[in-house]
Formats: sequence, C-alpha cells, structure tokens
Amino acid sequence: MRSVLQKILARTGAAGRRDLRENAARMADLLEDWTRPRVLALADADFAEYVKLTGRFAASSDKPVKPRRPSALGRLQLRGFLLAVLAGRLQAKGPRSGLRLGLRWRLARVALHLHGLWPAQGGIDRRAPHRVPLDLEAPELEARVHHFLRSTVETLPTGERAFVDELAWAFATLVAAGHLASMIAARSGRAAVGEADFVDALAEASDLGQSGSQGPLGAILGSFTGGLEALRAFAAGP
Repeated sequence: MRSVLQKILARTGAAGRRDLRENAARMADLLEDWTRPRVLALADADFAEYVKLTGRFAASSDKPVKPRRPSALGRLQLRGFLLAVLAGRLQAKGPRSGLRLGLRWRLARVALHLHGLWPAQGGIDRRAPHRVPLDLEAPELEARVHHFLRSTVETLPTGERAFVDELAWAFATLVAAGHLASMIAARSGRAAVGEADFVDALAEASDLGQSGSQGPLGAILGSFTGGLEALRAFAAGP
C-alpha cells in the first residue's frame, strides 16, 4: 500500500510535471475502494492481491481523475480542525490561569467566523484563501508540499493512528496550513503566498499533531480530519 501511494504521489503528466492535487484525488479514489466493506472482508491473501492489482492500475493509468469537492460534513469537520489549530495559537498568547473569559469569547468569535457568522478576527479571515490562494504552480511551494507528503507516505504506518487516518491527518494539516499561509500573506498585504508564509503556516498546523492520538482529545481531533474528505479538500483546492 505504501509503495502504491508513493508511485501515485510521484506521477507526472504529459509535460513531465507533477500535479499534486490530481495525485491526491487519485489517492482518495483508490483508498475509498480499498476501504469498502466488501474489500475489507476479503481474506488477507485476497486483500493483498486486490491491493496489488488495483494499485498498479491506479498508479499507471492515464485516465484523468476529476477532483470531487468534499461533502458538507467533510468541510464542517475540516473547519473544526482549523479551529483547533487556531485555538492553539490563541491559547499560547492568552493568560495561563484564571477563568480566561476573554480567551473563551475570542475563541467563540473565531468559531463563528469560520462558519460565516462573524466578521474576520485579528488577521483570521476565512476568505483569505480565495483572495490569496496557495499556488502549487510555484516551484518552491510545490516542492515544500511534495516533501511533506512524501515524508508522510514513506513513514506509513507510524503506529500512532490507523493507516488511512494517518494519511488523512497529513492532508488535513496541509489544508489548514494552506488557509493559515493565505491569512499570513493577506495580513501582510501580499498578493501571493510566499515560501516563508507556507513554512511558518505548516509548522503551526503541524503542532496540533503533538497532542497525540490517544484519549478523548485524540479521538476528537482525529474525527476533525474528515477521513478521505481531507484528501478531497486538498485535491479540490480553495
């Protein structure tokens, strides 16, 4: 499974260029197939053979894959993931003790804003990715995103989460980082996301992974990735 995903991630088009969003859509379709109940019910040897055959086809097929927008529930879950990342930032800057009512009120306003029910808050603007999108045509940004995904796939499974959940977490992190990078660039008045913007945003989004995967918090955060919806969100773009 890891080998197949590595090959899909490395796929190039007719011009010899990688299209990471299309490759992510191809991964999502393949993983959706692999995780169907009928497939998971196969005996181990049959499952391995099925993975080999379908994986080989997915990695080598020239048939284009059309990205599918994530579902409404998937988008809701990913907003929860982004809110968790932003909450970490706000809590780090807020008071360490007491009722912290001001912090709670600000978190509530940010949550309302992410759902379109409140104005932008202190540089947190959910519309920023539409004005200043993460452009994967830029070689330096494409290289950064590819390195992150390649490192993720090469280390699967880590044992922290299930195989698909681990990949979903990585893509949810990328989606959140894209939003944060756009916010950083927009706040600074830039018309495009720069490499430094993305590096800072990815580091902030990745901090959420330090919370671990165990216990109630880990379960809640894991559900916010939306599973394969995270791959579809990345593939579809802002």
